[in-house]
Amino acid sequence: MKEKSLFEGMSENNKGKWRNIERNGVDGAGRREKTRGISRGGGKIKMESAGIMPGGNQCPSSALRPGLCVTKSPEMRTRNKLAPDRPSAHNLVFMRINPFLRSPLPLACLLASLTAAGAQTPAVPTAEKTAASAAEKAPAASTDGFTPLFDGKTLAGWTNPYTFGEAIVVDGEIQLTSTNKFFLTTEKSYTDFIFEGDVHLPEGKANSGFMFRAIIKEQPGKNTKSVVGYQAEVDGDAKRGWSGGLYDEGLRGWFISPIKGDAASEAAFKTRSAGAFKRNDWNTYRITCQGSKIKIEVNGVTTTDVTDDRTPSGPIAIQHHGEAGATYRFRNLRIKELKK
Repeated sequence: MKEKSLFEGMSENNKGKWRNIERNGVDGAGRREKTRGISRGGGKIKMESAGIMPGGNQCPSSALRPGLCVTKSPEMRTRNKLAPDRPSAHNLVFMRINPFLRSPLPLACLLASLTAAGAQTPAVPTAEKTAASAAEKAPAASTDGFTPLFDGKTLAGWTNPYTFGEAIVVDGEIQLTSTNKFFLTTEKSYTDFIFEGDVHLPEGKANSGFMFRAIIKEQPGKNTKSVVGYQAEVDGDAKRGWSGGLYDEGLRGWFISPIKGDAASEAAFKTRSAGAFKRNDWNTYRITCQGSKIKIEVNGVTTTDVTDDRTPSGPIAIQHHGEAGATYRFRNLRIKELKK
């Protein structure tokens, strides 16, 4: 069956929110269905169906209108996101029955569907199936040794240590929105590695960055945390042009590449990074950390190559700078861990 879905967002407790799922065609049980209009949190659903219902009962399209039947949807694997309190063995999507409909046919379809679903026995997963399922969910390393940090569909492996800021997945991108500066971080920490990722800044005033070997700090007296440490700068200020510089977020600031206020250092940085960053386009960053050596490349141009040993390891993070209404976009996030 052809299926099109859009993942709209993820709440702070990492429970999925889904909407706008459209399915057209014939599923594995021979049913022709068209489903659309799933609301956030598994709310009301409107369905138009035609074809064979569970148990082999015919449900002509003339008898089926939005909200008339209950149909079994084994291909809708997102159902558990919508109704986690219902057994996955039944996979039922319940519809509201029109109380003014007098034809007995929709009711017969409803009863037949419930009977067919109730006759099923939940399968007990074997150890082999459980292991295979876990292997499928784990990010697969590519032939060049890189492992995806983002699967293009969910925010698995990522966390928001703040009490504000929103991260959603749209068309293979992580999109950040917020009215305050925040960082979305990986759950795992990394020591020596090569990281790669693409970033697209919003128009207007904007600033972002890829943090690495980051430090997540508690904030006494506040119901949130903060993220500090190394950051590969993504500078939306075309005049300043410090994209690819090394900023020490919340700690030393512009301490080395370039050194803020040092005219010679700033000039040297602008010379080596000139033309690397594309303001209104996608930009690919590559960050290499091995021991105390740190190198940052922007679209293949080396903008920073320094030595500093302040922080040996920590998570990766992506930043929203806090401009209301601005959307920061990230994709193709991956990492290759290096041996010492």
